[in-house]
This record gives sequence, C-alpha cells and structure tokens, in this order.
Amino acid sequence: MNIDGKPLEKLIEVVSNGIGTLYRPRKIRKEADAQAYAIKVLENAKAIAGLDARLIDAETTERIGQRLVAQEIRRQKNIDSVVEAASVEMKGKEVSEEPVGGDWATRFFGYVQDVSEEDMQAIWAKILAREIEKPNSFSLRLLNLMSMLSRKEAEVIGNMAQFVVYDHTRHDAYILNPKKIEELKFNDIMLLMELGLLDGSSNLAITLDKNNADSINLLLMKKETGLFISSTKEHMFVHIYKLTSLGREIMQLADSTELNINYVKEYAEELMKGDNTMSVLCAKITKLVDNDVELDEDHAYFKLGPKYEKKEE
Repeated sequence: MNIDGKPLEKLIEVVSNGIGTLYRPRKIRKEADAQAYAIKVLENAKAIAGLDARLIDAETTERIGQRLVAQEIRRQKNIDSVVEAASVEMKGKEVSEEPVGGDWATRFFGYVQDVSEEDMQAIWAKILAREIEKPNSFSLRLLNLMSMLSRKEAEVIGNMAQFVVYDHTRHDAYILNPKKIEELKFNDIMLLMELGLLDGSSNLAITLDKNNADSINLLLMKKETGLFISSTKEHMFVHIYKLTSLGREIMQLADSTELNINYVKEYAEELMKGDNTMSVLCAKITKLVDNDVELDEDHAYFKLGPKYEKKEE
C-alpha cells in the first residue's frame, strides 16, 4: 500500500464493508492464504454441486469447482488492483470522518470484481479514492452507469472534459454550444445525451439581463482558468449544453483536465460576430473568494472586444 495512518484505515474499512469480510492488502497476504482460499472455494463448490449428486457426477463437480476457483481468484485480483490504485490516488490527501455508505461499498465492489482492463480499473480507483476522501461524491446511479460503459465511451467522456466550464454563481456546468467547431464532434455530444450526462435540449442558453447595471457580466471557470464575458446590451444569450447532475459527477473524474483554449477562443469569436457590445477575456484566475474573482488580464490567453481594445490604445 502507498498510504498509511487514517487514510489506510478508512480504505481497508470501506473495502471490508464492500466485500463482506476483513480485507488484508495483497502485499501482506501470504501465499498459504491464497492456497487456503482456493481450497475453501473448491470445497464450497463441491458442496453446492453435491446437493444433487444423482444428476452431477464427480468429474463434473470437480470442473465446476475449478471454474469457480478461477473466477474468484480473478475477481480478487481485480479488487486488489483497484484498491492498490486507489491508495496511490489517496496519497497525501485528507479523508473525511464521514463513513462511506455500506450499500455504496457493496455495490462498488460488486461491479469492480469483474473489471479486468487496467484503464477502466484506474477510473474505478479514482471513484473509490474520491468517495473515501469525501463521501457522497458519487451516487449509485453513477456506479451503475460506470458498470455499463465501454472503454470507447469512457474515452469520449474523458475527451469531452476539455470543453466543460463551470458557473461558480449558479453552481452549474456547461459545454459551450457553438454553431460549428471541428473539435467538438456532434456524435460525441449525442453520446453524452444518450448516457444522461447532458441535458437533451439543444437550444439551451444562459440568459442574462442588464438590470440597470453598466454591463452584463458572466464568469465561467475551469480549474485555474477563467472566461469572462461581458456586454453593454440589455440582454445577453450564451448558448450551452448543460451537464446533468450525473454529468457533473462523472466529470469529477477528469477534474485535472485543462480547458481547451483554442476551442474557447473560436467560440468567443463566433459569439461576438456582428456584436460590437461584447467583450471576452480568458486568463488565469489570480483571486477567487466567494464571488470576488480576479483574472490576470496582463498575461491573458486572449482578450477580445471593445472593452480591452480601449485599454490597449
């Protein structure tokens, strides 16, 4: 294991609750334990098969036992791999005192035992680590969705994370909806809708009113990057695809993904076409305290529109 102390204790507790028996990390289990486990599974299989010995001969019983042993050993290896990867994810992290739900743990390991692909195991490990750090981060619906995802679908979701922005004020998440940008594939958007990660409506927009202020302002964020959109019009419409609650959950797994700046700039240029009242700034966030946000305008990724052209004159 790559962690110790309280995080290790909580990890072992969650795994034990999930598999229904005391879990000991693979590195401290003895070879004799593995052999005894195999014998136990084989004997249980024989006992089950022996309930109707008149119909099942000894050779068939033996084959059933061997198959079950092989299946359970494979499942144990899958669980061990995910737990060890989760310990890496948790290294140096603080863990909440709040316990992980028993039903959640049982469902989690019921799915994980049959996940053999390393890249998918890595995703499951992130889920386990995050849930231990902060319980209720992931719902049972999310676990059910993950259990049905193909590797290709998981790759699409991971790729789409670069286009997701967060609305700090409204506690929402969006993919900006351009008319035509090559990087944002229509089929990928449709897949996210089919999976229940995006709202099915394609005509959604953030609607903002001036309300006697000097300008309308909208701040969208991704990690340490801010996208500030402003307008002196009476109304401003920013077209978006809105992530569902399930979509926001799953995007936590890709929270280290940086915002695709090229995509955002293309979107901004399209948004501003024929509109000389709108300005857009994309830059690093230098301050974020409640609703008090500052961007590094002097070292911006880009700044467009009359608001910033005047300052540069």
